[in-house]
Amino acid sequence: MDCLAGGEPLREVPPAGIRGVKALVTSELPPAPEAKKKVAAAAPTPSGVVMHDPARSFAGLTLVVVGQGAHLVDMDGTVRHTWQLGYDRLRDGKELQKKITREERFYWRPARAFPNGDLMAVVDLKKSSPEGLAIVRMDCNSHPIWVYHGHVHHDFDIAPDGRVFVLGMGVRAEPPAKIRGLVGPMIDERLLILSPKGELQRDISLIDAFVASPYRQMVRRNAGYAST
Repeated sequence: MDCLAGGEPLREVPPAGIRGVKALVTSELPPAPEAKKKVAAAAPTPSGVVMHDPARSFAGLTLVVVGQGAHLVDMDGTVRHTWQLGYDRLRDGKELQKKITREERFYWRPARAFPNGDLMAVVDLKKSSPEGLAIVRMDCNSHPIWVYHGHVHHDFDIAPDGRVFVLGMGVRAEPPAKIRGLVGPMIDERLLILSPKGELQRDISLIDAFVASPYRQMVRRNAGYAST
């Protein structure tokens, strides 16, 4: 599946390569409304990539997440490919957010591109708790392949066998019996394991895992933090 102009294949950039992007400099954020008059009188501010020293940067593509979309950008600042998928297209009767909400309140957190042009992303809603609405895998044309509706948030990883490990969140009525200082109801951080097709395989409470481990003393000593 070819998703890039010119036929260049998608490839993941190793984390170590990110350190090399020292000479890729972008302009600052737009000025606050009250400063617009002063800026208007000054020279125009360059935008995008304003300096690029190939000798000091890691050659490759950068995945940039914006709203409910992601752009694959080359080192010259040219957008090579875009994925765009609104939450309304994920509604199938299992969605957590039943009420129709303004689209600008939805956004993606992390996203990851695959060599074949697929993209996986976590969908979130501003000012919501528990956090997260779904994790979705889509093809290079932004058509959903599968979606898991659940309170998933912030980050995920993909195992060599294709399983997806994603952070989850829930609410529990009572804290673990062995931990003093906690009161319910409380937010329960979790780890969800999904199959390569997005089906839930395991749902693990992180605080229960700590309590059942040799590190349970850490939770006992920091009960106030564990309840936040």
